[in-house]
Amino acid sequence: MNKQYYSPLELNNSFWRELKNKCPELKDISITGLETVGDDLEGNYSGLFKYQGLESFRLRGHIANAPYMQRLDKLIDNFSTSSPFIHTLSFHLSHCDVNGTADNGIFRKRYPHLRVLALQNFTVEHPEVISDFWSCHPNLEQIELLDVDGPCFEGLSSGTLPKLSVLMASFDDVRTVVPLLGDQLINLTVTSSINAQVPYLLRSVLPDGLASLRSLGIYQLNAGKTVMEDIWEGGHWHEDEHGNVSQVSIALRIDQTYIMSIARGAPNLEELELIGECQESITSALSMFSNLKRLYISGDRYPQGIPNQHFIPTISRRSFLENALEFAHGCATLESITKITDRYYRNIHVRAKIQRNEDGIFSIYERPGCGRMIGLEDLVSVSDDGLMQPH
Repeated sequence: MNKQYYSPLELNNSFWRELKNKCPELKDISITGLETVGDDLEGNYSGLFKYQGLESFRLRGHIANAPYMQRLDKLIDNFSTSSPFIHTLSFHLSHCDVNGTADNGIFRKRYPHLRVLALQNFTVEHPEVISDFWSCHPNLEQIELLDVDGPCFEGLSSGTLPKLSVLMASFDDVRTVVPLLGDQLINLTVTSSINAQVPYLLRSVLPDGLASLRSLGIYQLNAGKTVMEDIWEGGHWHEDEHGNVSQVSIALRIDQTYIMSIARGAPNLEELELIGECQESITSALSMFSNLKRLYISGDRYPQGIPNQHFIPTISRRSFLENALEFAHGCATLESITKITDRYYRNIHVRAKIQRNEDGIFSIYERPGCGRMIGLEDLVSVSDDGLMQPH
């Protein structure tokens, strides 16, 4: 049985006791929108600490302070002993007063059946601890690391994560780990990238590209505020439409040549998400993809958990539909264009659904939308109206 609560609740000890009594077979707990944890942390959460046999736990909170992180460490410790079959752990903490120290908490525990790990706002102080954690969890299929401070894959050996197929991490961490994974990734999200670092990854770091990649997300830092420094690998890299590579000293945005490089390095993409500032129309470059079905573009506001330096332009309804029609004419394989308004609350996106016949585009209309799906089919399903639902 799955239980999800979306309205404000008093998550005190009596709540957990009642929930346990009425739902003895509960295997999946998801807490979203937690604002505070109260003063009596021990009392509020002692009931949750007594849960046994959980298989999935997700927590999304907006305020986290030092006492809260201490309770979180105890909660994590409880899962490692009382829920040996847990396969999903997700902790997204935004607007933190203090980051959680991951290598003193979750990365020092062992979860033999762990398949999905998602962390936001954690700090890495001992990379060797995390390296040992990866080595002890070969069943990991999905890793999401957002705003995690410190190197997460330093010292990793080839073959350490043989089942990993979905990865979300900063460019620096992706640069470290992706060359070790070969062609096993099918879904990749690169955060905190500047200029053409992602094309540089796919064309220079990986000369053969990632032919197996079917879904790619790119979260650009605002190029207009980027300070060009040599310490950012690939920050000056640029490839023109003819494939000629040069070094440039100007701030670059997502443009035609950017998309062309992506198409050369990941030719089999079916999903492409672009969170960043487009310098000009990218429509003609999209035609280089032979399998692209779903395009995701920046929406009305900052996605939850994405720092303010990520540029999210405002797109009106009319402009969105006009852009969607242009994209649809430029890329014959496109089935939908989704306006991303929030990275994590995926059901509130707006999607332009494209219908075609032998004469071309038959109609284009708005529908509810969700985020990228490839590689996540075992975790969620999409209903006929386009909404994402957990299994």
